[in-house]
Amino acid sequence: MIGRGRGATPRRCAPPLPVLDNPATRCANSATGFSCGPRGSGGGHPNRSGRSDSSSPRRTRTKSGTHQHRQTTGSRFAGTPPFPGGNTMTTSQITSVSAALYDARRIVPGDPEWPDQLDQLEPPVTQLWVTGTANLHDVLTTSITICGARASTSYGNHVTTQIAHDLAEEGWTVAIGGSFGIDAAATRGALSARNAPTVIVAPCGLNIIHPTAHANLYAGVLAAGGLIVSEYDPDARPVKAAHQRRSQLLGVLTGGVVMVEAAQRTGSKATVHAAEAIGAPVFAVPGPVTSSVSHYPHELIRDGRAALITSAADIMEEYGN
Repeated sequence: MIGRGRGATPRRCAPPLPVLDNPATRCANSATGFSCGPRGSGGGHPNRSGRSDSSSPRRTRTKSGTHQHRQTTGSRFAGTPPFPGGNTMTTSQITSVSAALYDARRIVPGDPEWPDQLDQLEPPVTQLWVTGTANLHDVLTTSITICGARASTSYGNHVTTQIAHDLAEEGWTVAIGGSFGIDAAATRGALSARNAPTVIVAPCGLNIIHPTAHANLYAGVLAAGGLIVSEYDPDARPVKAAHQRRSQLLGVLTGGVVMVEAAQRTGSKATVHAAEAIGAPVFAVPGPVTSSVSHYPHELIRDGRAALITSAADIMEEYGN
């Protein structure tokens, strides 16, 4: 029987997503911060070698037998917490970000805050739910999307964090999908600059924090004057089709797309295809030829579909900054 007898392995179940029902109970399941990550990863996203990526939290066992969480991003900005309290959040902090997400506003085409570039996406976007104090239309005036693999490498995390930090330092808004890997590294890099708002596009309703392990990143974005955006009604769940649609929206929401790491089969292709469809610039960071997550960026560069870049300066040069 599973879970009984010597040597048996107990069944492990993934934790439920926190649904923000009221101020007292919203996000209760994420009270342990990063410990609410995907099953078997201790909060990180497992890659093919079975280890969690370096931009996601890892759980280590101390001599006393207790578990501690540590965060390694492969970047010199790793020590900059995106929100007071570091990698974990107190109950009051969780309640704060939950209340902010719960207090979202709905915008539609024609509203002053509506990003006009969304009208080019097919099928068209008919609404956006937005939370945060900034004006979405205004913060996207000078903006870029950064995307890539969830099972990223330390090299990819380092380059991503550096690029996002340097762009934000120059006043660029960085848009990401809020997932693990490259998304997380880009978020932390942009927040470490504290000079421009960051935008997370969620694949679910704003009454749900997904992934739960990134509740503190959501909080950091809002605390720094950024925005959380979703195309879906507040209680919508993060189904597979919603992730695909989120990727497409990221491709047209900003002034261009930066691809850092991605394998041959990647959801980030939808982001690149959407950007190409409207003529938005695409940039790719080269990686080690021995790495499987270098495949798609190298393909884009080889086929002339993306400009090769190695720093934020290369991107800004393309735009004439």
